[in-house]
Amino acid sequence: MSKEKAQEPATKPSEEEAKDEIVSGKKVVTFAAVGAALTVLDFLIYNIVLQVFYNGNADGASVAGMISGVLATIVAYFAHNNITWKARKPRKYGVAWFFGWNILMATGVRPVILWFFGLVFFSRIYDFAFSIISWLNIPLDYEIVKSTGVYVLMTCVVMVLNYTFYEKLVFGEKKK
Repeated sequence: MSKEKAQEPATKPSEEEAKDEIVSGKKVVTFAAVGAALTVLDFLIYNIVLQVFYNGNADGASVAGMISGVLATIVAYFAHNNITWKARKPRKYGVAWFFGWNILMATGVRPVILWFFGLVFFSRIYDFAFSIISWLNIPLDYEIVKSTGVYVLMTCVVMVLNYTFYEKLVFGEKKK
């Protein structure tokens, strides 16, 4: 008899909580779409800065990356505030949490994740992708395929971390 009681939920979720779960799934899709658009924006700004100020020379990659990262992060805050979490208001100090988190991600977490996905263990994934690209006669160098693969895998991990952090600490209060 005690097993039956243990298996029964203590309380059923309210209609509002059930709706929040459905909205949460929609929010993840919205977050991914906004994140993809911001990644494209970051990439475009990076390449524009690299071409305009460094004539495409990779020596300017760090500066171009910092400029594009800062601009994309500023746009990201407003995009997520007005699109992804439009039904919520930022928590007190939410802006500080947002930018502090993104500085930590850019200077500490992202480099470690990039290093991890660059390890030899993952080379089979890049080898497989390169063989498909070669089979399709797409003229890409193996290093481009590998660096793109490393970047894509890192972006997926960062998006999961960012979503969780933003959900809990930045955009947590419902608008009244």
